[in-house]
Amino acid sequence: MPFGQDKGLAPDALVAIARRIGIAAQSAAGIEEALAMACALRLAPPPRVLITGSLYLAGKVVTANGTVPS
Repeated sequence: MPFGQDKGLAPDALVAIARRIGIAAQSAAGIEEALAMACALRLAPPPRVLITGSLYLAGKVVTANGTVPS
């Protein structure tokens, strides 16, 4: 999901790189869809989500997930 950053790779390009090195990956249309996809896996314990990129992106993700630090 692009965030107007011109120095990043497109989501599908990152997915292709991950798959080439043996990491299961898929892209999502947005933060909410990506978190829903992770939750739908119903893994125990729940999966950890690695947010890479800018602090701006990390802030959007924790806000969308309702896990903003207090």
